[in-house]
Amino acid sequence: MNFATKEYFARFKSSCFFPFAQIIFEIPDQPNPRYHFPLLLSPFSYSTYRGT
Repeated sequence: MNFATKEYFARFKSSCFFPFAQIIFEIPDQPNPRYHFPLLLSPFSYSTYRGT
């Protein structure tokens, strides 16, 4: 999953350190899988985790 962070911050007339954030994940074969991937973003960092 790719997030265009440079374009996002440009809308607010702000610069950023990472022009994009990429989350690589694997979804195991399970019945009714549900996943939530929060992206915590600031101009100089990003973080993600598997949500609940």
